[in-house]
Order: sequence, then structure tokens, then C-alpha cells
Amino acid sequence: MKLLAIACTSLLSFSLLAGELVDKTIDVPENNKIFIENDQGKIIVKGWDKQQMQVSGTLDDRAKGYTFRNRQGGRTEFIVEMPNRYQNKNSKGSNLTIYVPQTNLVNIESVNADMDIEALNNGLVLDTVNGDVDVVNVSGRISLDTVNGDIKSANLNGRIHIETVNGDVNDANSQGEIRFEAVNGDLRSTTKSQDVRIETVNGDVEINAETIKNLDITTVGGEVEVKMEQLASGANIQAESVNGDIVLKLPQGLSAEIEVNAHAGGKIRNSLSNDKVKKAKYGPSSSLEFQLKDGDVDIEIDTVNGRIELKYN
Repeated sequence: MKLLAIACTSLLSFSLLAGELVDKTIDVPENNKIFIENDQGKIIVKGWDKQQMQVSGTLDDRAKGYTFRNRQGGRTEFIVEMPNRYQNKNSKGSNLTIYVPQTNLVNIESVNADMDIEALNNGLVLDTVNGDVDVVNVSGRISLDTVNGDIKSANLNGRIHIETVNGDVNDANSQGEIRFEAVNGDLRSTTKSQDVRIETVNGDVEINAETIKNLDITTVGGEVEVKMEQLASGANIQAESVNGDIVLKLPQGLSAEIEVNAHAGGKIRNSLSNDKVKKAKYGPSSSLEFQLKDGDVDIEIDTVNGRIELKYN
């Protein structure tokens, strides 16, 4: 019985000596969600075509051990177990490479750890504090959320949500439906997504879009510039700013109905046509309304104490 108890315990949690090597592989059921948790260090996560999860590398010097198992309820987990309230700035942390089945949903949580993630086909949910993230070739439902960390992404495809506080975002070749949220951080994206939503506070945004169907912009105290190579038929653009600037670079031959309103000293600059901005009879407000060609595209913009500029590419 004693030997049996020891054997069962070992299946649930592997207790390691400080900094000891990890090299374990387990089979993963096809429908399981994969959960990875780690504090401190560097993690590389790669998708592969095996229905297995493999973890190799070294743990943090102060790690109590790790848990690596399949659980009831459709969950496969790898968790690095750290002492409560552990924080050691001199520690290099865990250094791990993790292979996961490409077709399983992956959920990652980390603190004080950088991550490289690639080749996942069924979605990714990531939450990290004090760490930089590099995500490449991931599709499905994707959520990337960082505090005090930068996000670099490329070739994402699906329903995408990228959010950062006190960090920058650099995105390339994304497609599908994408939503960006940034507080105190800058955002750069070259995207094939036709449905783009941007919310920013105290950060600059530069978007280069191939074709836009729906564009929604909200900015407070930031500058947003969006360049659109093409607009889909019936496209809709909505934008609002408070103490922030918005510059829209639109394709030649534009057919659109355009309405812009500026309040509390906001400014409007129109380089699309000869239509003039109208000043309000009372108060520091102004407006601009005009139509280009048949008015296929709807553009509505409001600003409070910000600058709106409309121009061609």
C-alpha cells in the first residue's frame, strides 16, 4: 500500500531539486484544453502534429516542483509550483520548451516571464504580467493580454483580441476579426483583417489595412493613423476622440458619405474635396458633411478637443 501511494502521488506532482532538468511527455486527449502556468523565466511553446505534450528544460532554482497531468473535465495542465509570494529579481527563472498538439486550445498564465509561442491551430488565451510575448502562426479564437509587457505578433488568423497596459504592440499580417486595446502603449499593425476595432488611452496607433469592411476607433489622449488600401462595398467607419488626433488615409476613387463633428475647440482638416468646414454660430464647435460619388461607404467621426484629418493615400 505504501508503494502504491507513492506511485499515485508521483502521477500528480513531480517534486524536483532546485534547477533540476525536466524532460517529460504525456498523451493528450483530442478535446482537452491545455493549461500552462509559470512564474519567472522564459517559455517557448510550439505546436506539433503529435497528440502529446512534451516539456523539457530547467525549473526556477526556488521551484517546489511541478504538476503535469491530465485531469477530469477535459483539462491537461503543466504548472510550475513556486513558494507563496515568491519574488527573486536575481533568479533567471524557469527555462522551458513545451510542445503541444496543434489542434488543442492552449491557455497560458505567467508572471515575470517572457514567452515565444507558435504554430497553434485551435486558439490561444494568454495572460501575463511583467513579460514580453512573441506569437506567430496562431489561428482560432485568440486573446493576448499583458500588463507591463510588449506584444509582438505575426500571421494571426481568426477572432483576435490584443490588450496591453504599459506595453507596446507590433502586429503583422493578421486577418479575420481583430480588436486592439492599449493603455499607455503604442500600437503598430499591418493587417488583412476587414473588421478592426481600436481602443486606446495615451498611446499612438498606426494601422496599415489592406481592405476594411468595419472600422471602429476610440481614443483618449492619443494619436491614431489608419491607412486603408481598399474599402469593401458598404463599409462602415466610426471614430471618436477626446484630446486625441485621428488621421484617416483613404483610397483614391472613394465613394462615401462623410460626417465629421468637432467640439470644444476640435479641428477638422479635409483634403478629400473642396467642401468647407462650417463653424457653429455659438461655441467652439465645427462640422463637415459631404458626399463623394454615390456614397457607398459611411464615415462618421466625432472629436472633443482633438484634430481630425481626412486625406487620400
